[in-house]
Amino acid sequence: MEKMEAADRTVSIDLLIRGLVILGARPRDIAQALGRETGAAA
Repeated sequence: MEKMEAADRTVSIDLLIRGLVILGARPRDIAQALGRETGAAA
């Protein structure tokens, strides 16, 4: 957790996503943060 708080470059995407899930983020929330929103025009 300390690495995430310090924005350490060695923090993996896996650790970031696990943290979001622990904080209550839904898979849809995470998908929207990482890519296009559902239903967006291409």
